[in-house]
Amino acid sequence: MYSYQPKGDHFTIFRDKKKIHTPKGNVITASTEAFAQRLVDELSAEADYTSCASILCYHYTYLDLMAEYSQQQVAEDLLTCLDENVEYDPFIALDEEKAINQMTDEEADNLIKVFKQQMKAFIAKATMQQLVGITVIYCTSESLALPYHILHSKKAGQSTDALIADLKAYCKREEMDLPDNMPDIIDALVEYCGL
Repeated sequence: MYSYQPKGDHFTIFRDKKKIHTPKGNVITASTEAFAQRLVDELSAEADYTSCASILCYHYTYLDLMAEYSQQQVAEDLLTCLDENVEYDPFIALDEEKAINQMTDEEADNLIKVFKQQMKAFIAKATMQQLVGITVIYCTSESLALPYHILHSKKAGQSTDALIADLKAYCKREEMDLPDNMPDIIDALVEYCGL
């Protein structure tokens, strides 16, 4: 049975009265009682902590990153990924009317330049939770544009259904598959990032 107990300024998660740990050995804690209860609920439901449709995936990643890296280091790693891989991002043209392979070289270069500027500005202001959310989605989709688009769309008030419709249309145009659990991925990302 999973439970939580307050300890100082955080809540520690337990299973059968024993502290539980991430796969990398970090004690699972939460900063608020409401979030501790959310973690207990996910654990009790036996959610897959390796799935980005589970809040556990984000939080375990957060705890493990915080044990080894500063927020600045995580941001710098994301900026390196942006500089090295953006032209291969499968969702880079998500807000565009035509596919990137249908654009002129100049249009594609301009799209990449603008996205890099937007992403750098976002990373500079992001919370650690937002950086973790971007990292988790990047590791599963090889896209920085996808989590950026999700977070900005949800912050602007777009419904999950409307966002899914946009993503489906884009994936159809680009001849890509959209994961069946994308609504759960969106909800977990948005919840974890605090939007």
